Amino acid sequence: MLLGKFSFRAKSVIFSVIPLIVIFAIVFYQNRMMHKIVSAEILRLAQSDMDHIAHSVYDMCESQQELLRKTIVNNLNVARHVLENAGKVHFTEFPVTWRAVNQYTGAETEITLPGMAVGPVMLRQNRDLQIPSAVVDDVQKLVGGTCTIFQRMNRKGDMLRVCTNVKKEDNTRAIGTYIPRNNPDGKENPVISKILKGETYSGWAFVVNKWYITAYEPIYDREKNIIGVLYTGVPHESVQGLRKAIMNVRIGKSGYVYVLNSKGEYVISKGGEQDGKSIWNEKDPDGNLFIQALVKKALALKAGETAEHRYPWQNPGEPAPRMKQATLLYFEPWDWIIAASAYDDDLFETERQVAATGRFTNGVIFAVITVAIGLTCFLWFGLSGRLTARIKSTVRLLTGVSAHLTDLSGRLRTSSQALADGASEQAAFLEESSASLEEITAMSAQNADHADQTHYLEKETCQRIGQAGRVMAELTASMTEISEASGETRKIVNTIEEIAFQTNLLALNAAIEAARAGEAGAGFSVVAEEVRNLASRSADAAGNTAALIDNIISRISEGARRVTETAGSFEKVTDASATVAHLVEDIAKASEEQASGIHQISDSIANLSEVTQQNAVGAEKSSLTAEEVQAQAERLNRTVRELVELVDGNSGNHRKTDSRPPAQLTI
Repeated sequence: MLLGKFSFRAKSVIFSVIPLIVIFAIVFYQNRMMHKIVSAEILRLAQSDMDHIAHSVYDMCESQQELLRKTIVNNLNVARHVLENAGKVHFTEFPVTWRAVNQYTGAETEITLPGMAVGPVMLRQNRDLQIPSAVVDDVQKLVGGTCTIFQRMNRKGDMLRVCTNVKKEDNTRAIGTYIPRNNPDGKENPVISKILKGETYSGWAFVVNKWYITAYEPIYDREKNIIGVLYTGVPHESVQGLRKAIMNVRIGKSGYVYVLNSKGEYVISKGGEQDGKSIWNEKDPDGNLFIQALVKKALALKAGETAEHRYPWQNPGEPAPRMKQATLLYFEPWDWIIAASAYDDDLFETERQVAATGRFTNGVIFAVITVAIGLTCFLWFGLSGRLTARIKSTVRLLTGVSAHLTDLSGRLRTSSQALADGASEQAAFLEESSASLEEITAMSAQNADHADQTHYLEKETCQRIGQAGRVMAELTASMTEISEASGETRKIVNTIEEIAFQTNLLALNAAIEAARAGEAGAGFSVVAEEVRNLASRSADAAGNTAALIDNIISRISEGARRVTETAGSFEKVTDASATVAHLVEDIAKASEEQASGIHQISDSIANLSEVTQQNAVGAEKSSLTAEEVQAQAERLNRTVRELVELVDGNSGNHRKTDSRPPAQLTI
C-alpha cells in the first residue's frame, strides 16, 4: 500500500490532519450552501414584496377609477337634464366675435361665430365668476365639479368654450379657450376624435391649465349635426388621497413607488418634488435612453400584468447613480405607468451581511484548523522523536546481540534459545506499544481540535443567527408599515361613504322642496332623483373599494406570515447548535479513554524492561546447540528488519537505516 512507504511519524501526522481537513471542507461547503439559499430567499421575498405593492397600488387605482367614472357619468347625466330643461340649444342671428386661445399653445385667433343660446337664454361672454352663467352654474350647485358648453368653431372640429365655470389662473372663467382638433405634437386630440364620431369620451383630459377626470358628449342640432359639446369634470386633486397613499409607500430602506405617463412625465414622483417633470430623454452612463425603454416595456403589458426592469437612477442631492429594480404595471384608463422600485444595495443588504458572516466563519475555522495542524505536527515531530530514537537504539542493540550470537553459537547453544524467546516476546510488546501509541496520539490531537473548534463555532453560530433574526424583524416591521398605509386609504373610502350619505340627504330634501313647489318644481324633482341615484351608486362604489382595501391588507398579512415562516427556519438552525454540545461531550469521553491508553503504554514499557533482564539471565544459562543458536539468530534478524520497517517505513532500504556499528555485547 502507499502508506507503507511512510514512516511511523508521517503516518501519524497524516491520520491526524485528514479529519481536520475534512471537517473544514464540510463546514465551508455548508456555509456556501446556506449563503446561496438565504440569498435566493431574500431576493424572492423582495421581488414578491414589490410585486404585492405594485398590485396594491394598481387595485387602488382601479377602485378610484370606477368610483370617479360613475361620479362623472352621473354628473354628465345631471348636466344633460339641466340643459334639456333649460331649452333647446340653437344659434341666434346675432354674430359674436371671439379671441379664441389654444389651450395648449396659447396662440390667439380672432373668429366670428353665430351667437349660441339655450332656450330663451343667450350665452354671452361672461368671464366673471361672481355673475351667474346659465346651465353650468346650476350643474355645479347640484353635483359640484366643473361644467362647460362648447361651440363648434369650424368644419375641422375645433371646440370653443362659450359658457363654463372652469377657472383660469387669473381666477376668471375660461371662456374663449378652445380644444384643437390636433394636439401640438400633430396627433389627433382623443376628446375631439371621440366627439366627432358621435361618441362620449370619459377619462383623463387636459382642461385649460391642469388635468381633470372628465366626461364629454356631443350636442346636436335638429338635423343631428354636431354643433357643440357638453362637458363635466373634476380636477385631479380629487384623487389627492390616493396620491398621498402612493407617496407614503416605502419599499425596504429607501425604495418607493412612482408613476409616469406614456410621455415619460412624472405624475407622482418621490415626495411629489418632480411632479410634471419629463424624464423621457434621461440616459444612463452608457448613453441608453432607459426611461424610454421602461415606458415601452410597460405599455406592452396587459391589464394586471407585471414586468421587471433594471436601470441606474440618481435622485436630486445624491452623489452618484445607483442600480434600481422596478416592478411595472400599466393602468391604461389613466395612462399611468406604476413602478414599485427599490435600490439593489437595499435589496441585497441582508445578503451581504450573510455573506460577510460566512466569510468570517470560514476564516475563523481556517485559522483554527491551521493552528490545530501546526500543533499536531509539532507534537508528533517534536515529542515522538525521542521515543523513535529509543526504539532505534534498541534495534541497534538487538543487531549487535544477533551478530555475537552467530559468532558464539558453539558456546551459547542453551542460552540462545532463551534469548530468542525473550526477544520474540520483547518484539510483541514493542508492537503493541507502537500500535497503542499511534491510536492514542491520533485520538488526542483529534479530540483536542474538536473541543476547541466546536466551542468557538457554537458561539459564532448563535451570534449570526441572532443577527439574521433581527434582519427578519426589520422586514416584518416594513410589512406592518405597508399595512398601516392601506389602513389610511380605508379611512379615505369611509370619508367618501359619508359624503355619499350627506349627498343622499340633500337630494331627499331637494325632492321634498320640489314636491311642495308643484308643477314648477317638476324638472327639479328629476334632478334631485338623479342626485339620489348618484349618492347611492357612490356609496356602493365606496363599499366595493373598502372590500378591495381589505383584500390588500390580507395580502400584506400573507407576506408577513411568510416572513415569520422564514424566521422559524432560523430557529431550526438554533436547534442544530444543541448537536454541537453533544459533540463536545463525545470529545470529553474520548479524552478519558486517551488517559487510560497512556497508562497501558507505561505498563508495556515496564514489561519490556523485565523481559530484557530475563534474556540476560537466560543467556548465561544457555546450553542449546550451535545450530539452534544460528536458527534463532536468523529469526532475530528478521524481527529486527520488521521493526526497522515499522519505524522508518521503507522496506526496500531497511538495512541502511543506521550507518553506525552495532552495539557491542560484553559477556
